[in-house]
Amino acid sequence: MGVSSDKRDPVEEIVELNDLFEEMLRDARVISRDLTEGITNTGVAASLALVISFIQIIILKDNLWRGPLYVGVWGLGFALILSSGARLLQKYWLLKNRYARFFEINQELEQK
Repeated sequence: MGVSSDKRDPVEEIVELNDLFEEMLRDARVISRDLTEGITNTGVAASLALVISFIQIIILKDNLWRGPLYVGVWGLGFALILSSGARLLQKYWLLKNRYARFFEINQELEQK
């Protein structure tokens, strides 16, 4: 068996990675801001999903008389949005803790 043409030269990969890291260093402030904004937006989306779930419970409670199909459809929507919100909230806290230093750096840069 010969060497596949999909195999790349390790030296070429290192050069490409080095170029990528140099570009990231030049744009570090922007990348850091984008990262923290993305994490913050994840938290906002999680909060919205949880609020919508709460609203769905209120609507469902007042419309139980409509029957099992109505309750089932609303219940399914509630479950989907609540589970998505819970997963987003978990991901938000994980990312916020993992990249806490980026939040600190961005706060320091904004004060300058």
